[in-house]
Amino acid sequence: ILVYAIMVAPAAASNEVLSSVRGVVVAVFVIALLSQFSGIVVSLSFHASPSAIAGIIAAMTYVIAMQVRALRERAARVTPPQVIPDDVFTEEPMPAGARSSTDDM
Repeated sequence: ILVYAIMVAPAAASNEVLSSVRGVVVAVFVIALLSQFSGIVVSLSFHASPSAIAGIIAAMTYVIAMQVRALRERAARVTPPQVIPDDVFTEEPMPAGARSSTDDM
């Protein structure tokens, strides 16, 4: 199970965040390499299995990638403010003392 976690989690994480094939391949390599090395370093501190720590770190990269994707989608859904056309403000102001058609009501 750890082998699958170490192999699948970096691929899933990079696929969530990146869209190009080249970027996904490079990210898979970087995530897997960093999770393995950090698993070894952390296991020396906590006296735990390096593969278990590396699998947990790889799985956490997937969780973080899902959150990044959700934030990007939420930011894309925000609608931009409406632009007021310029012709709305092009009317000439009424001269002083002139009456408008709404003054009689």
